[in-house]
Amino acid sequence: PVLVETILNVPDVITDNVKQVITALLWSRHIGKALLVFQAHAVVLKLLNDALDWKPASYLH
Repeated sequence: PVLVETILNVPDVITDNVKQVITALLWSRHIGKALLVFQAHAVVLKLLNDALDWKPASYLH
């Protein structure tokens, strides 16, 4: 559920990247390694999201 919510909250700008990560995750025979890769991509995607949608107020919560 958490992954789904995260994916749904990703901006359209980087949706393609998310799809690529999911595809790699689903096709990977080494799920553990794939999860680590997914987590790494999730961090990068969050940084991209922050850069594309910079709202200082959002960090005050």
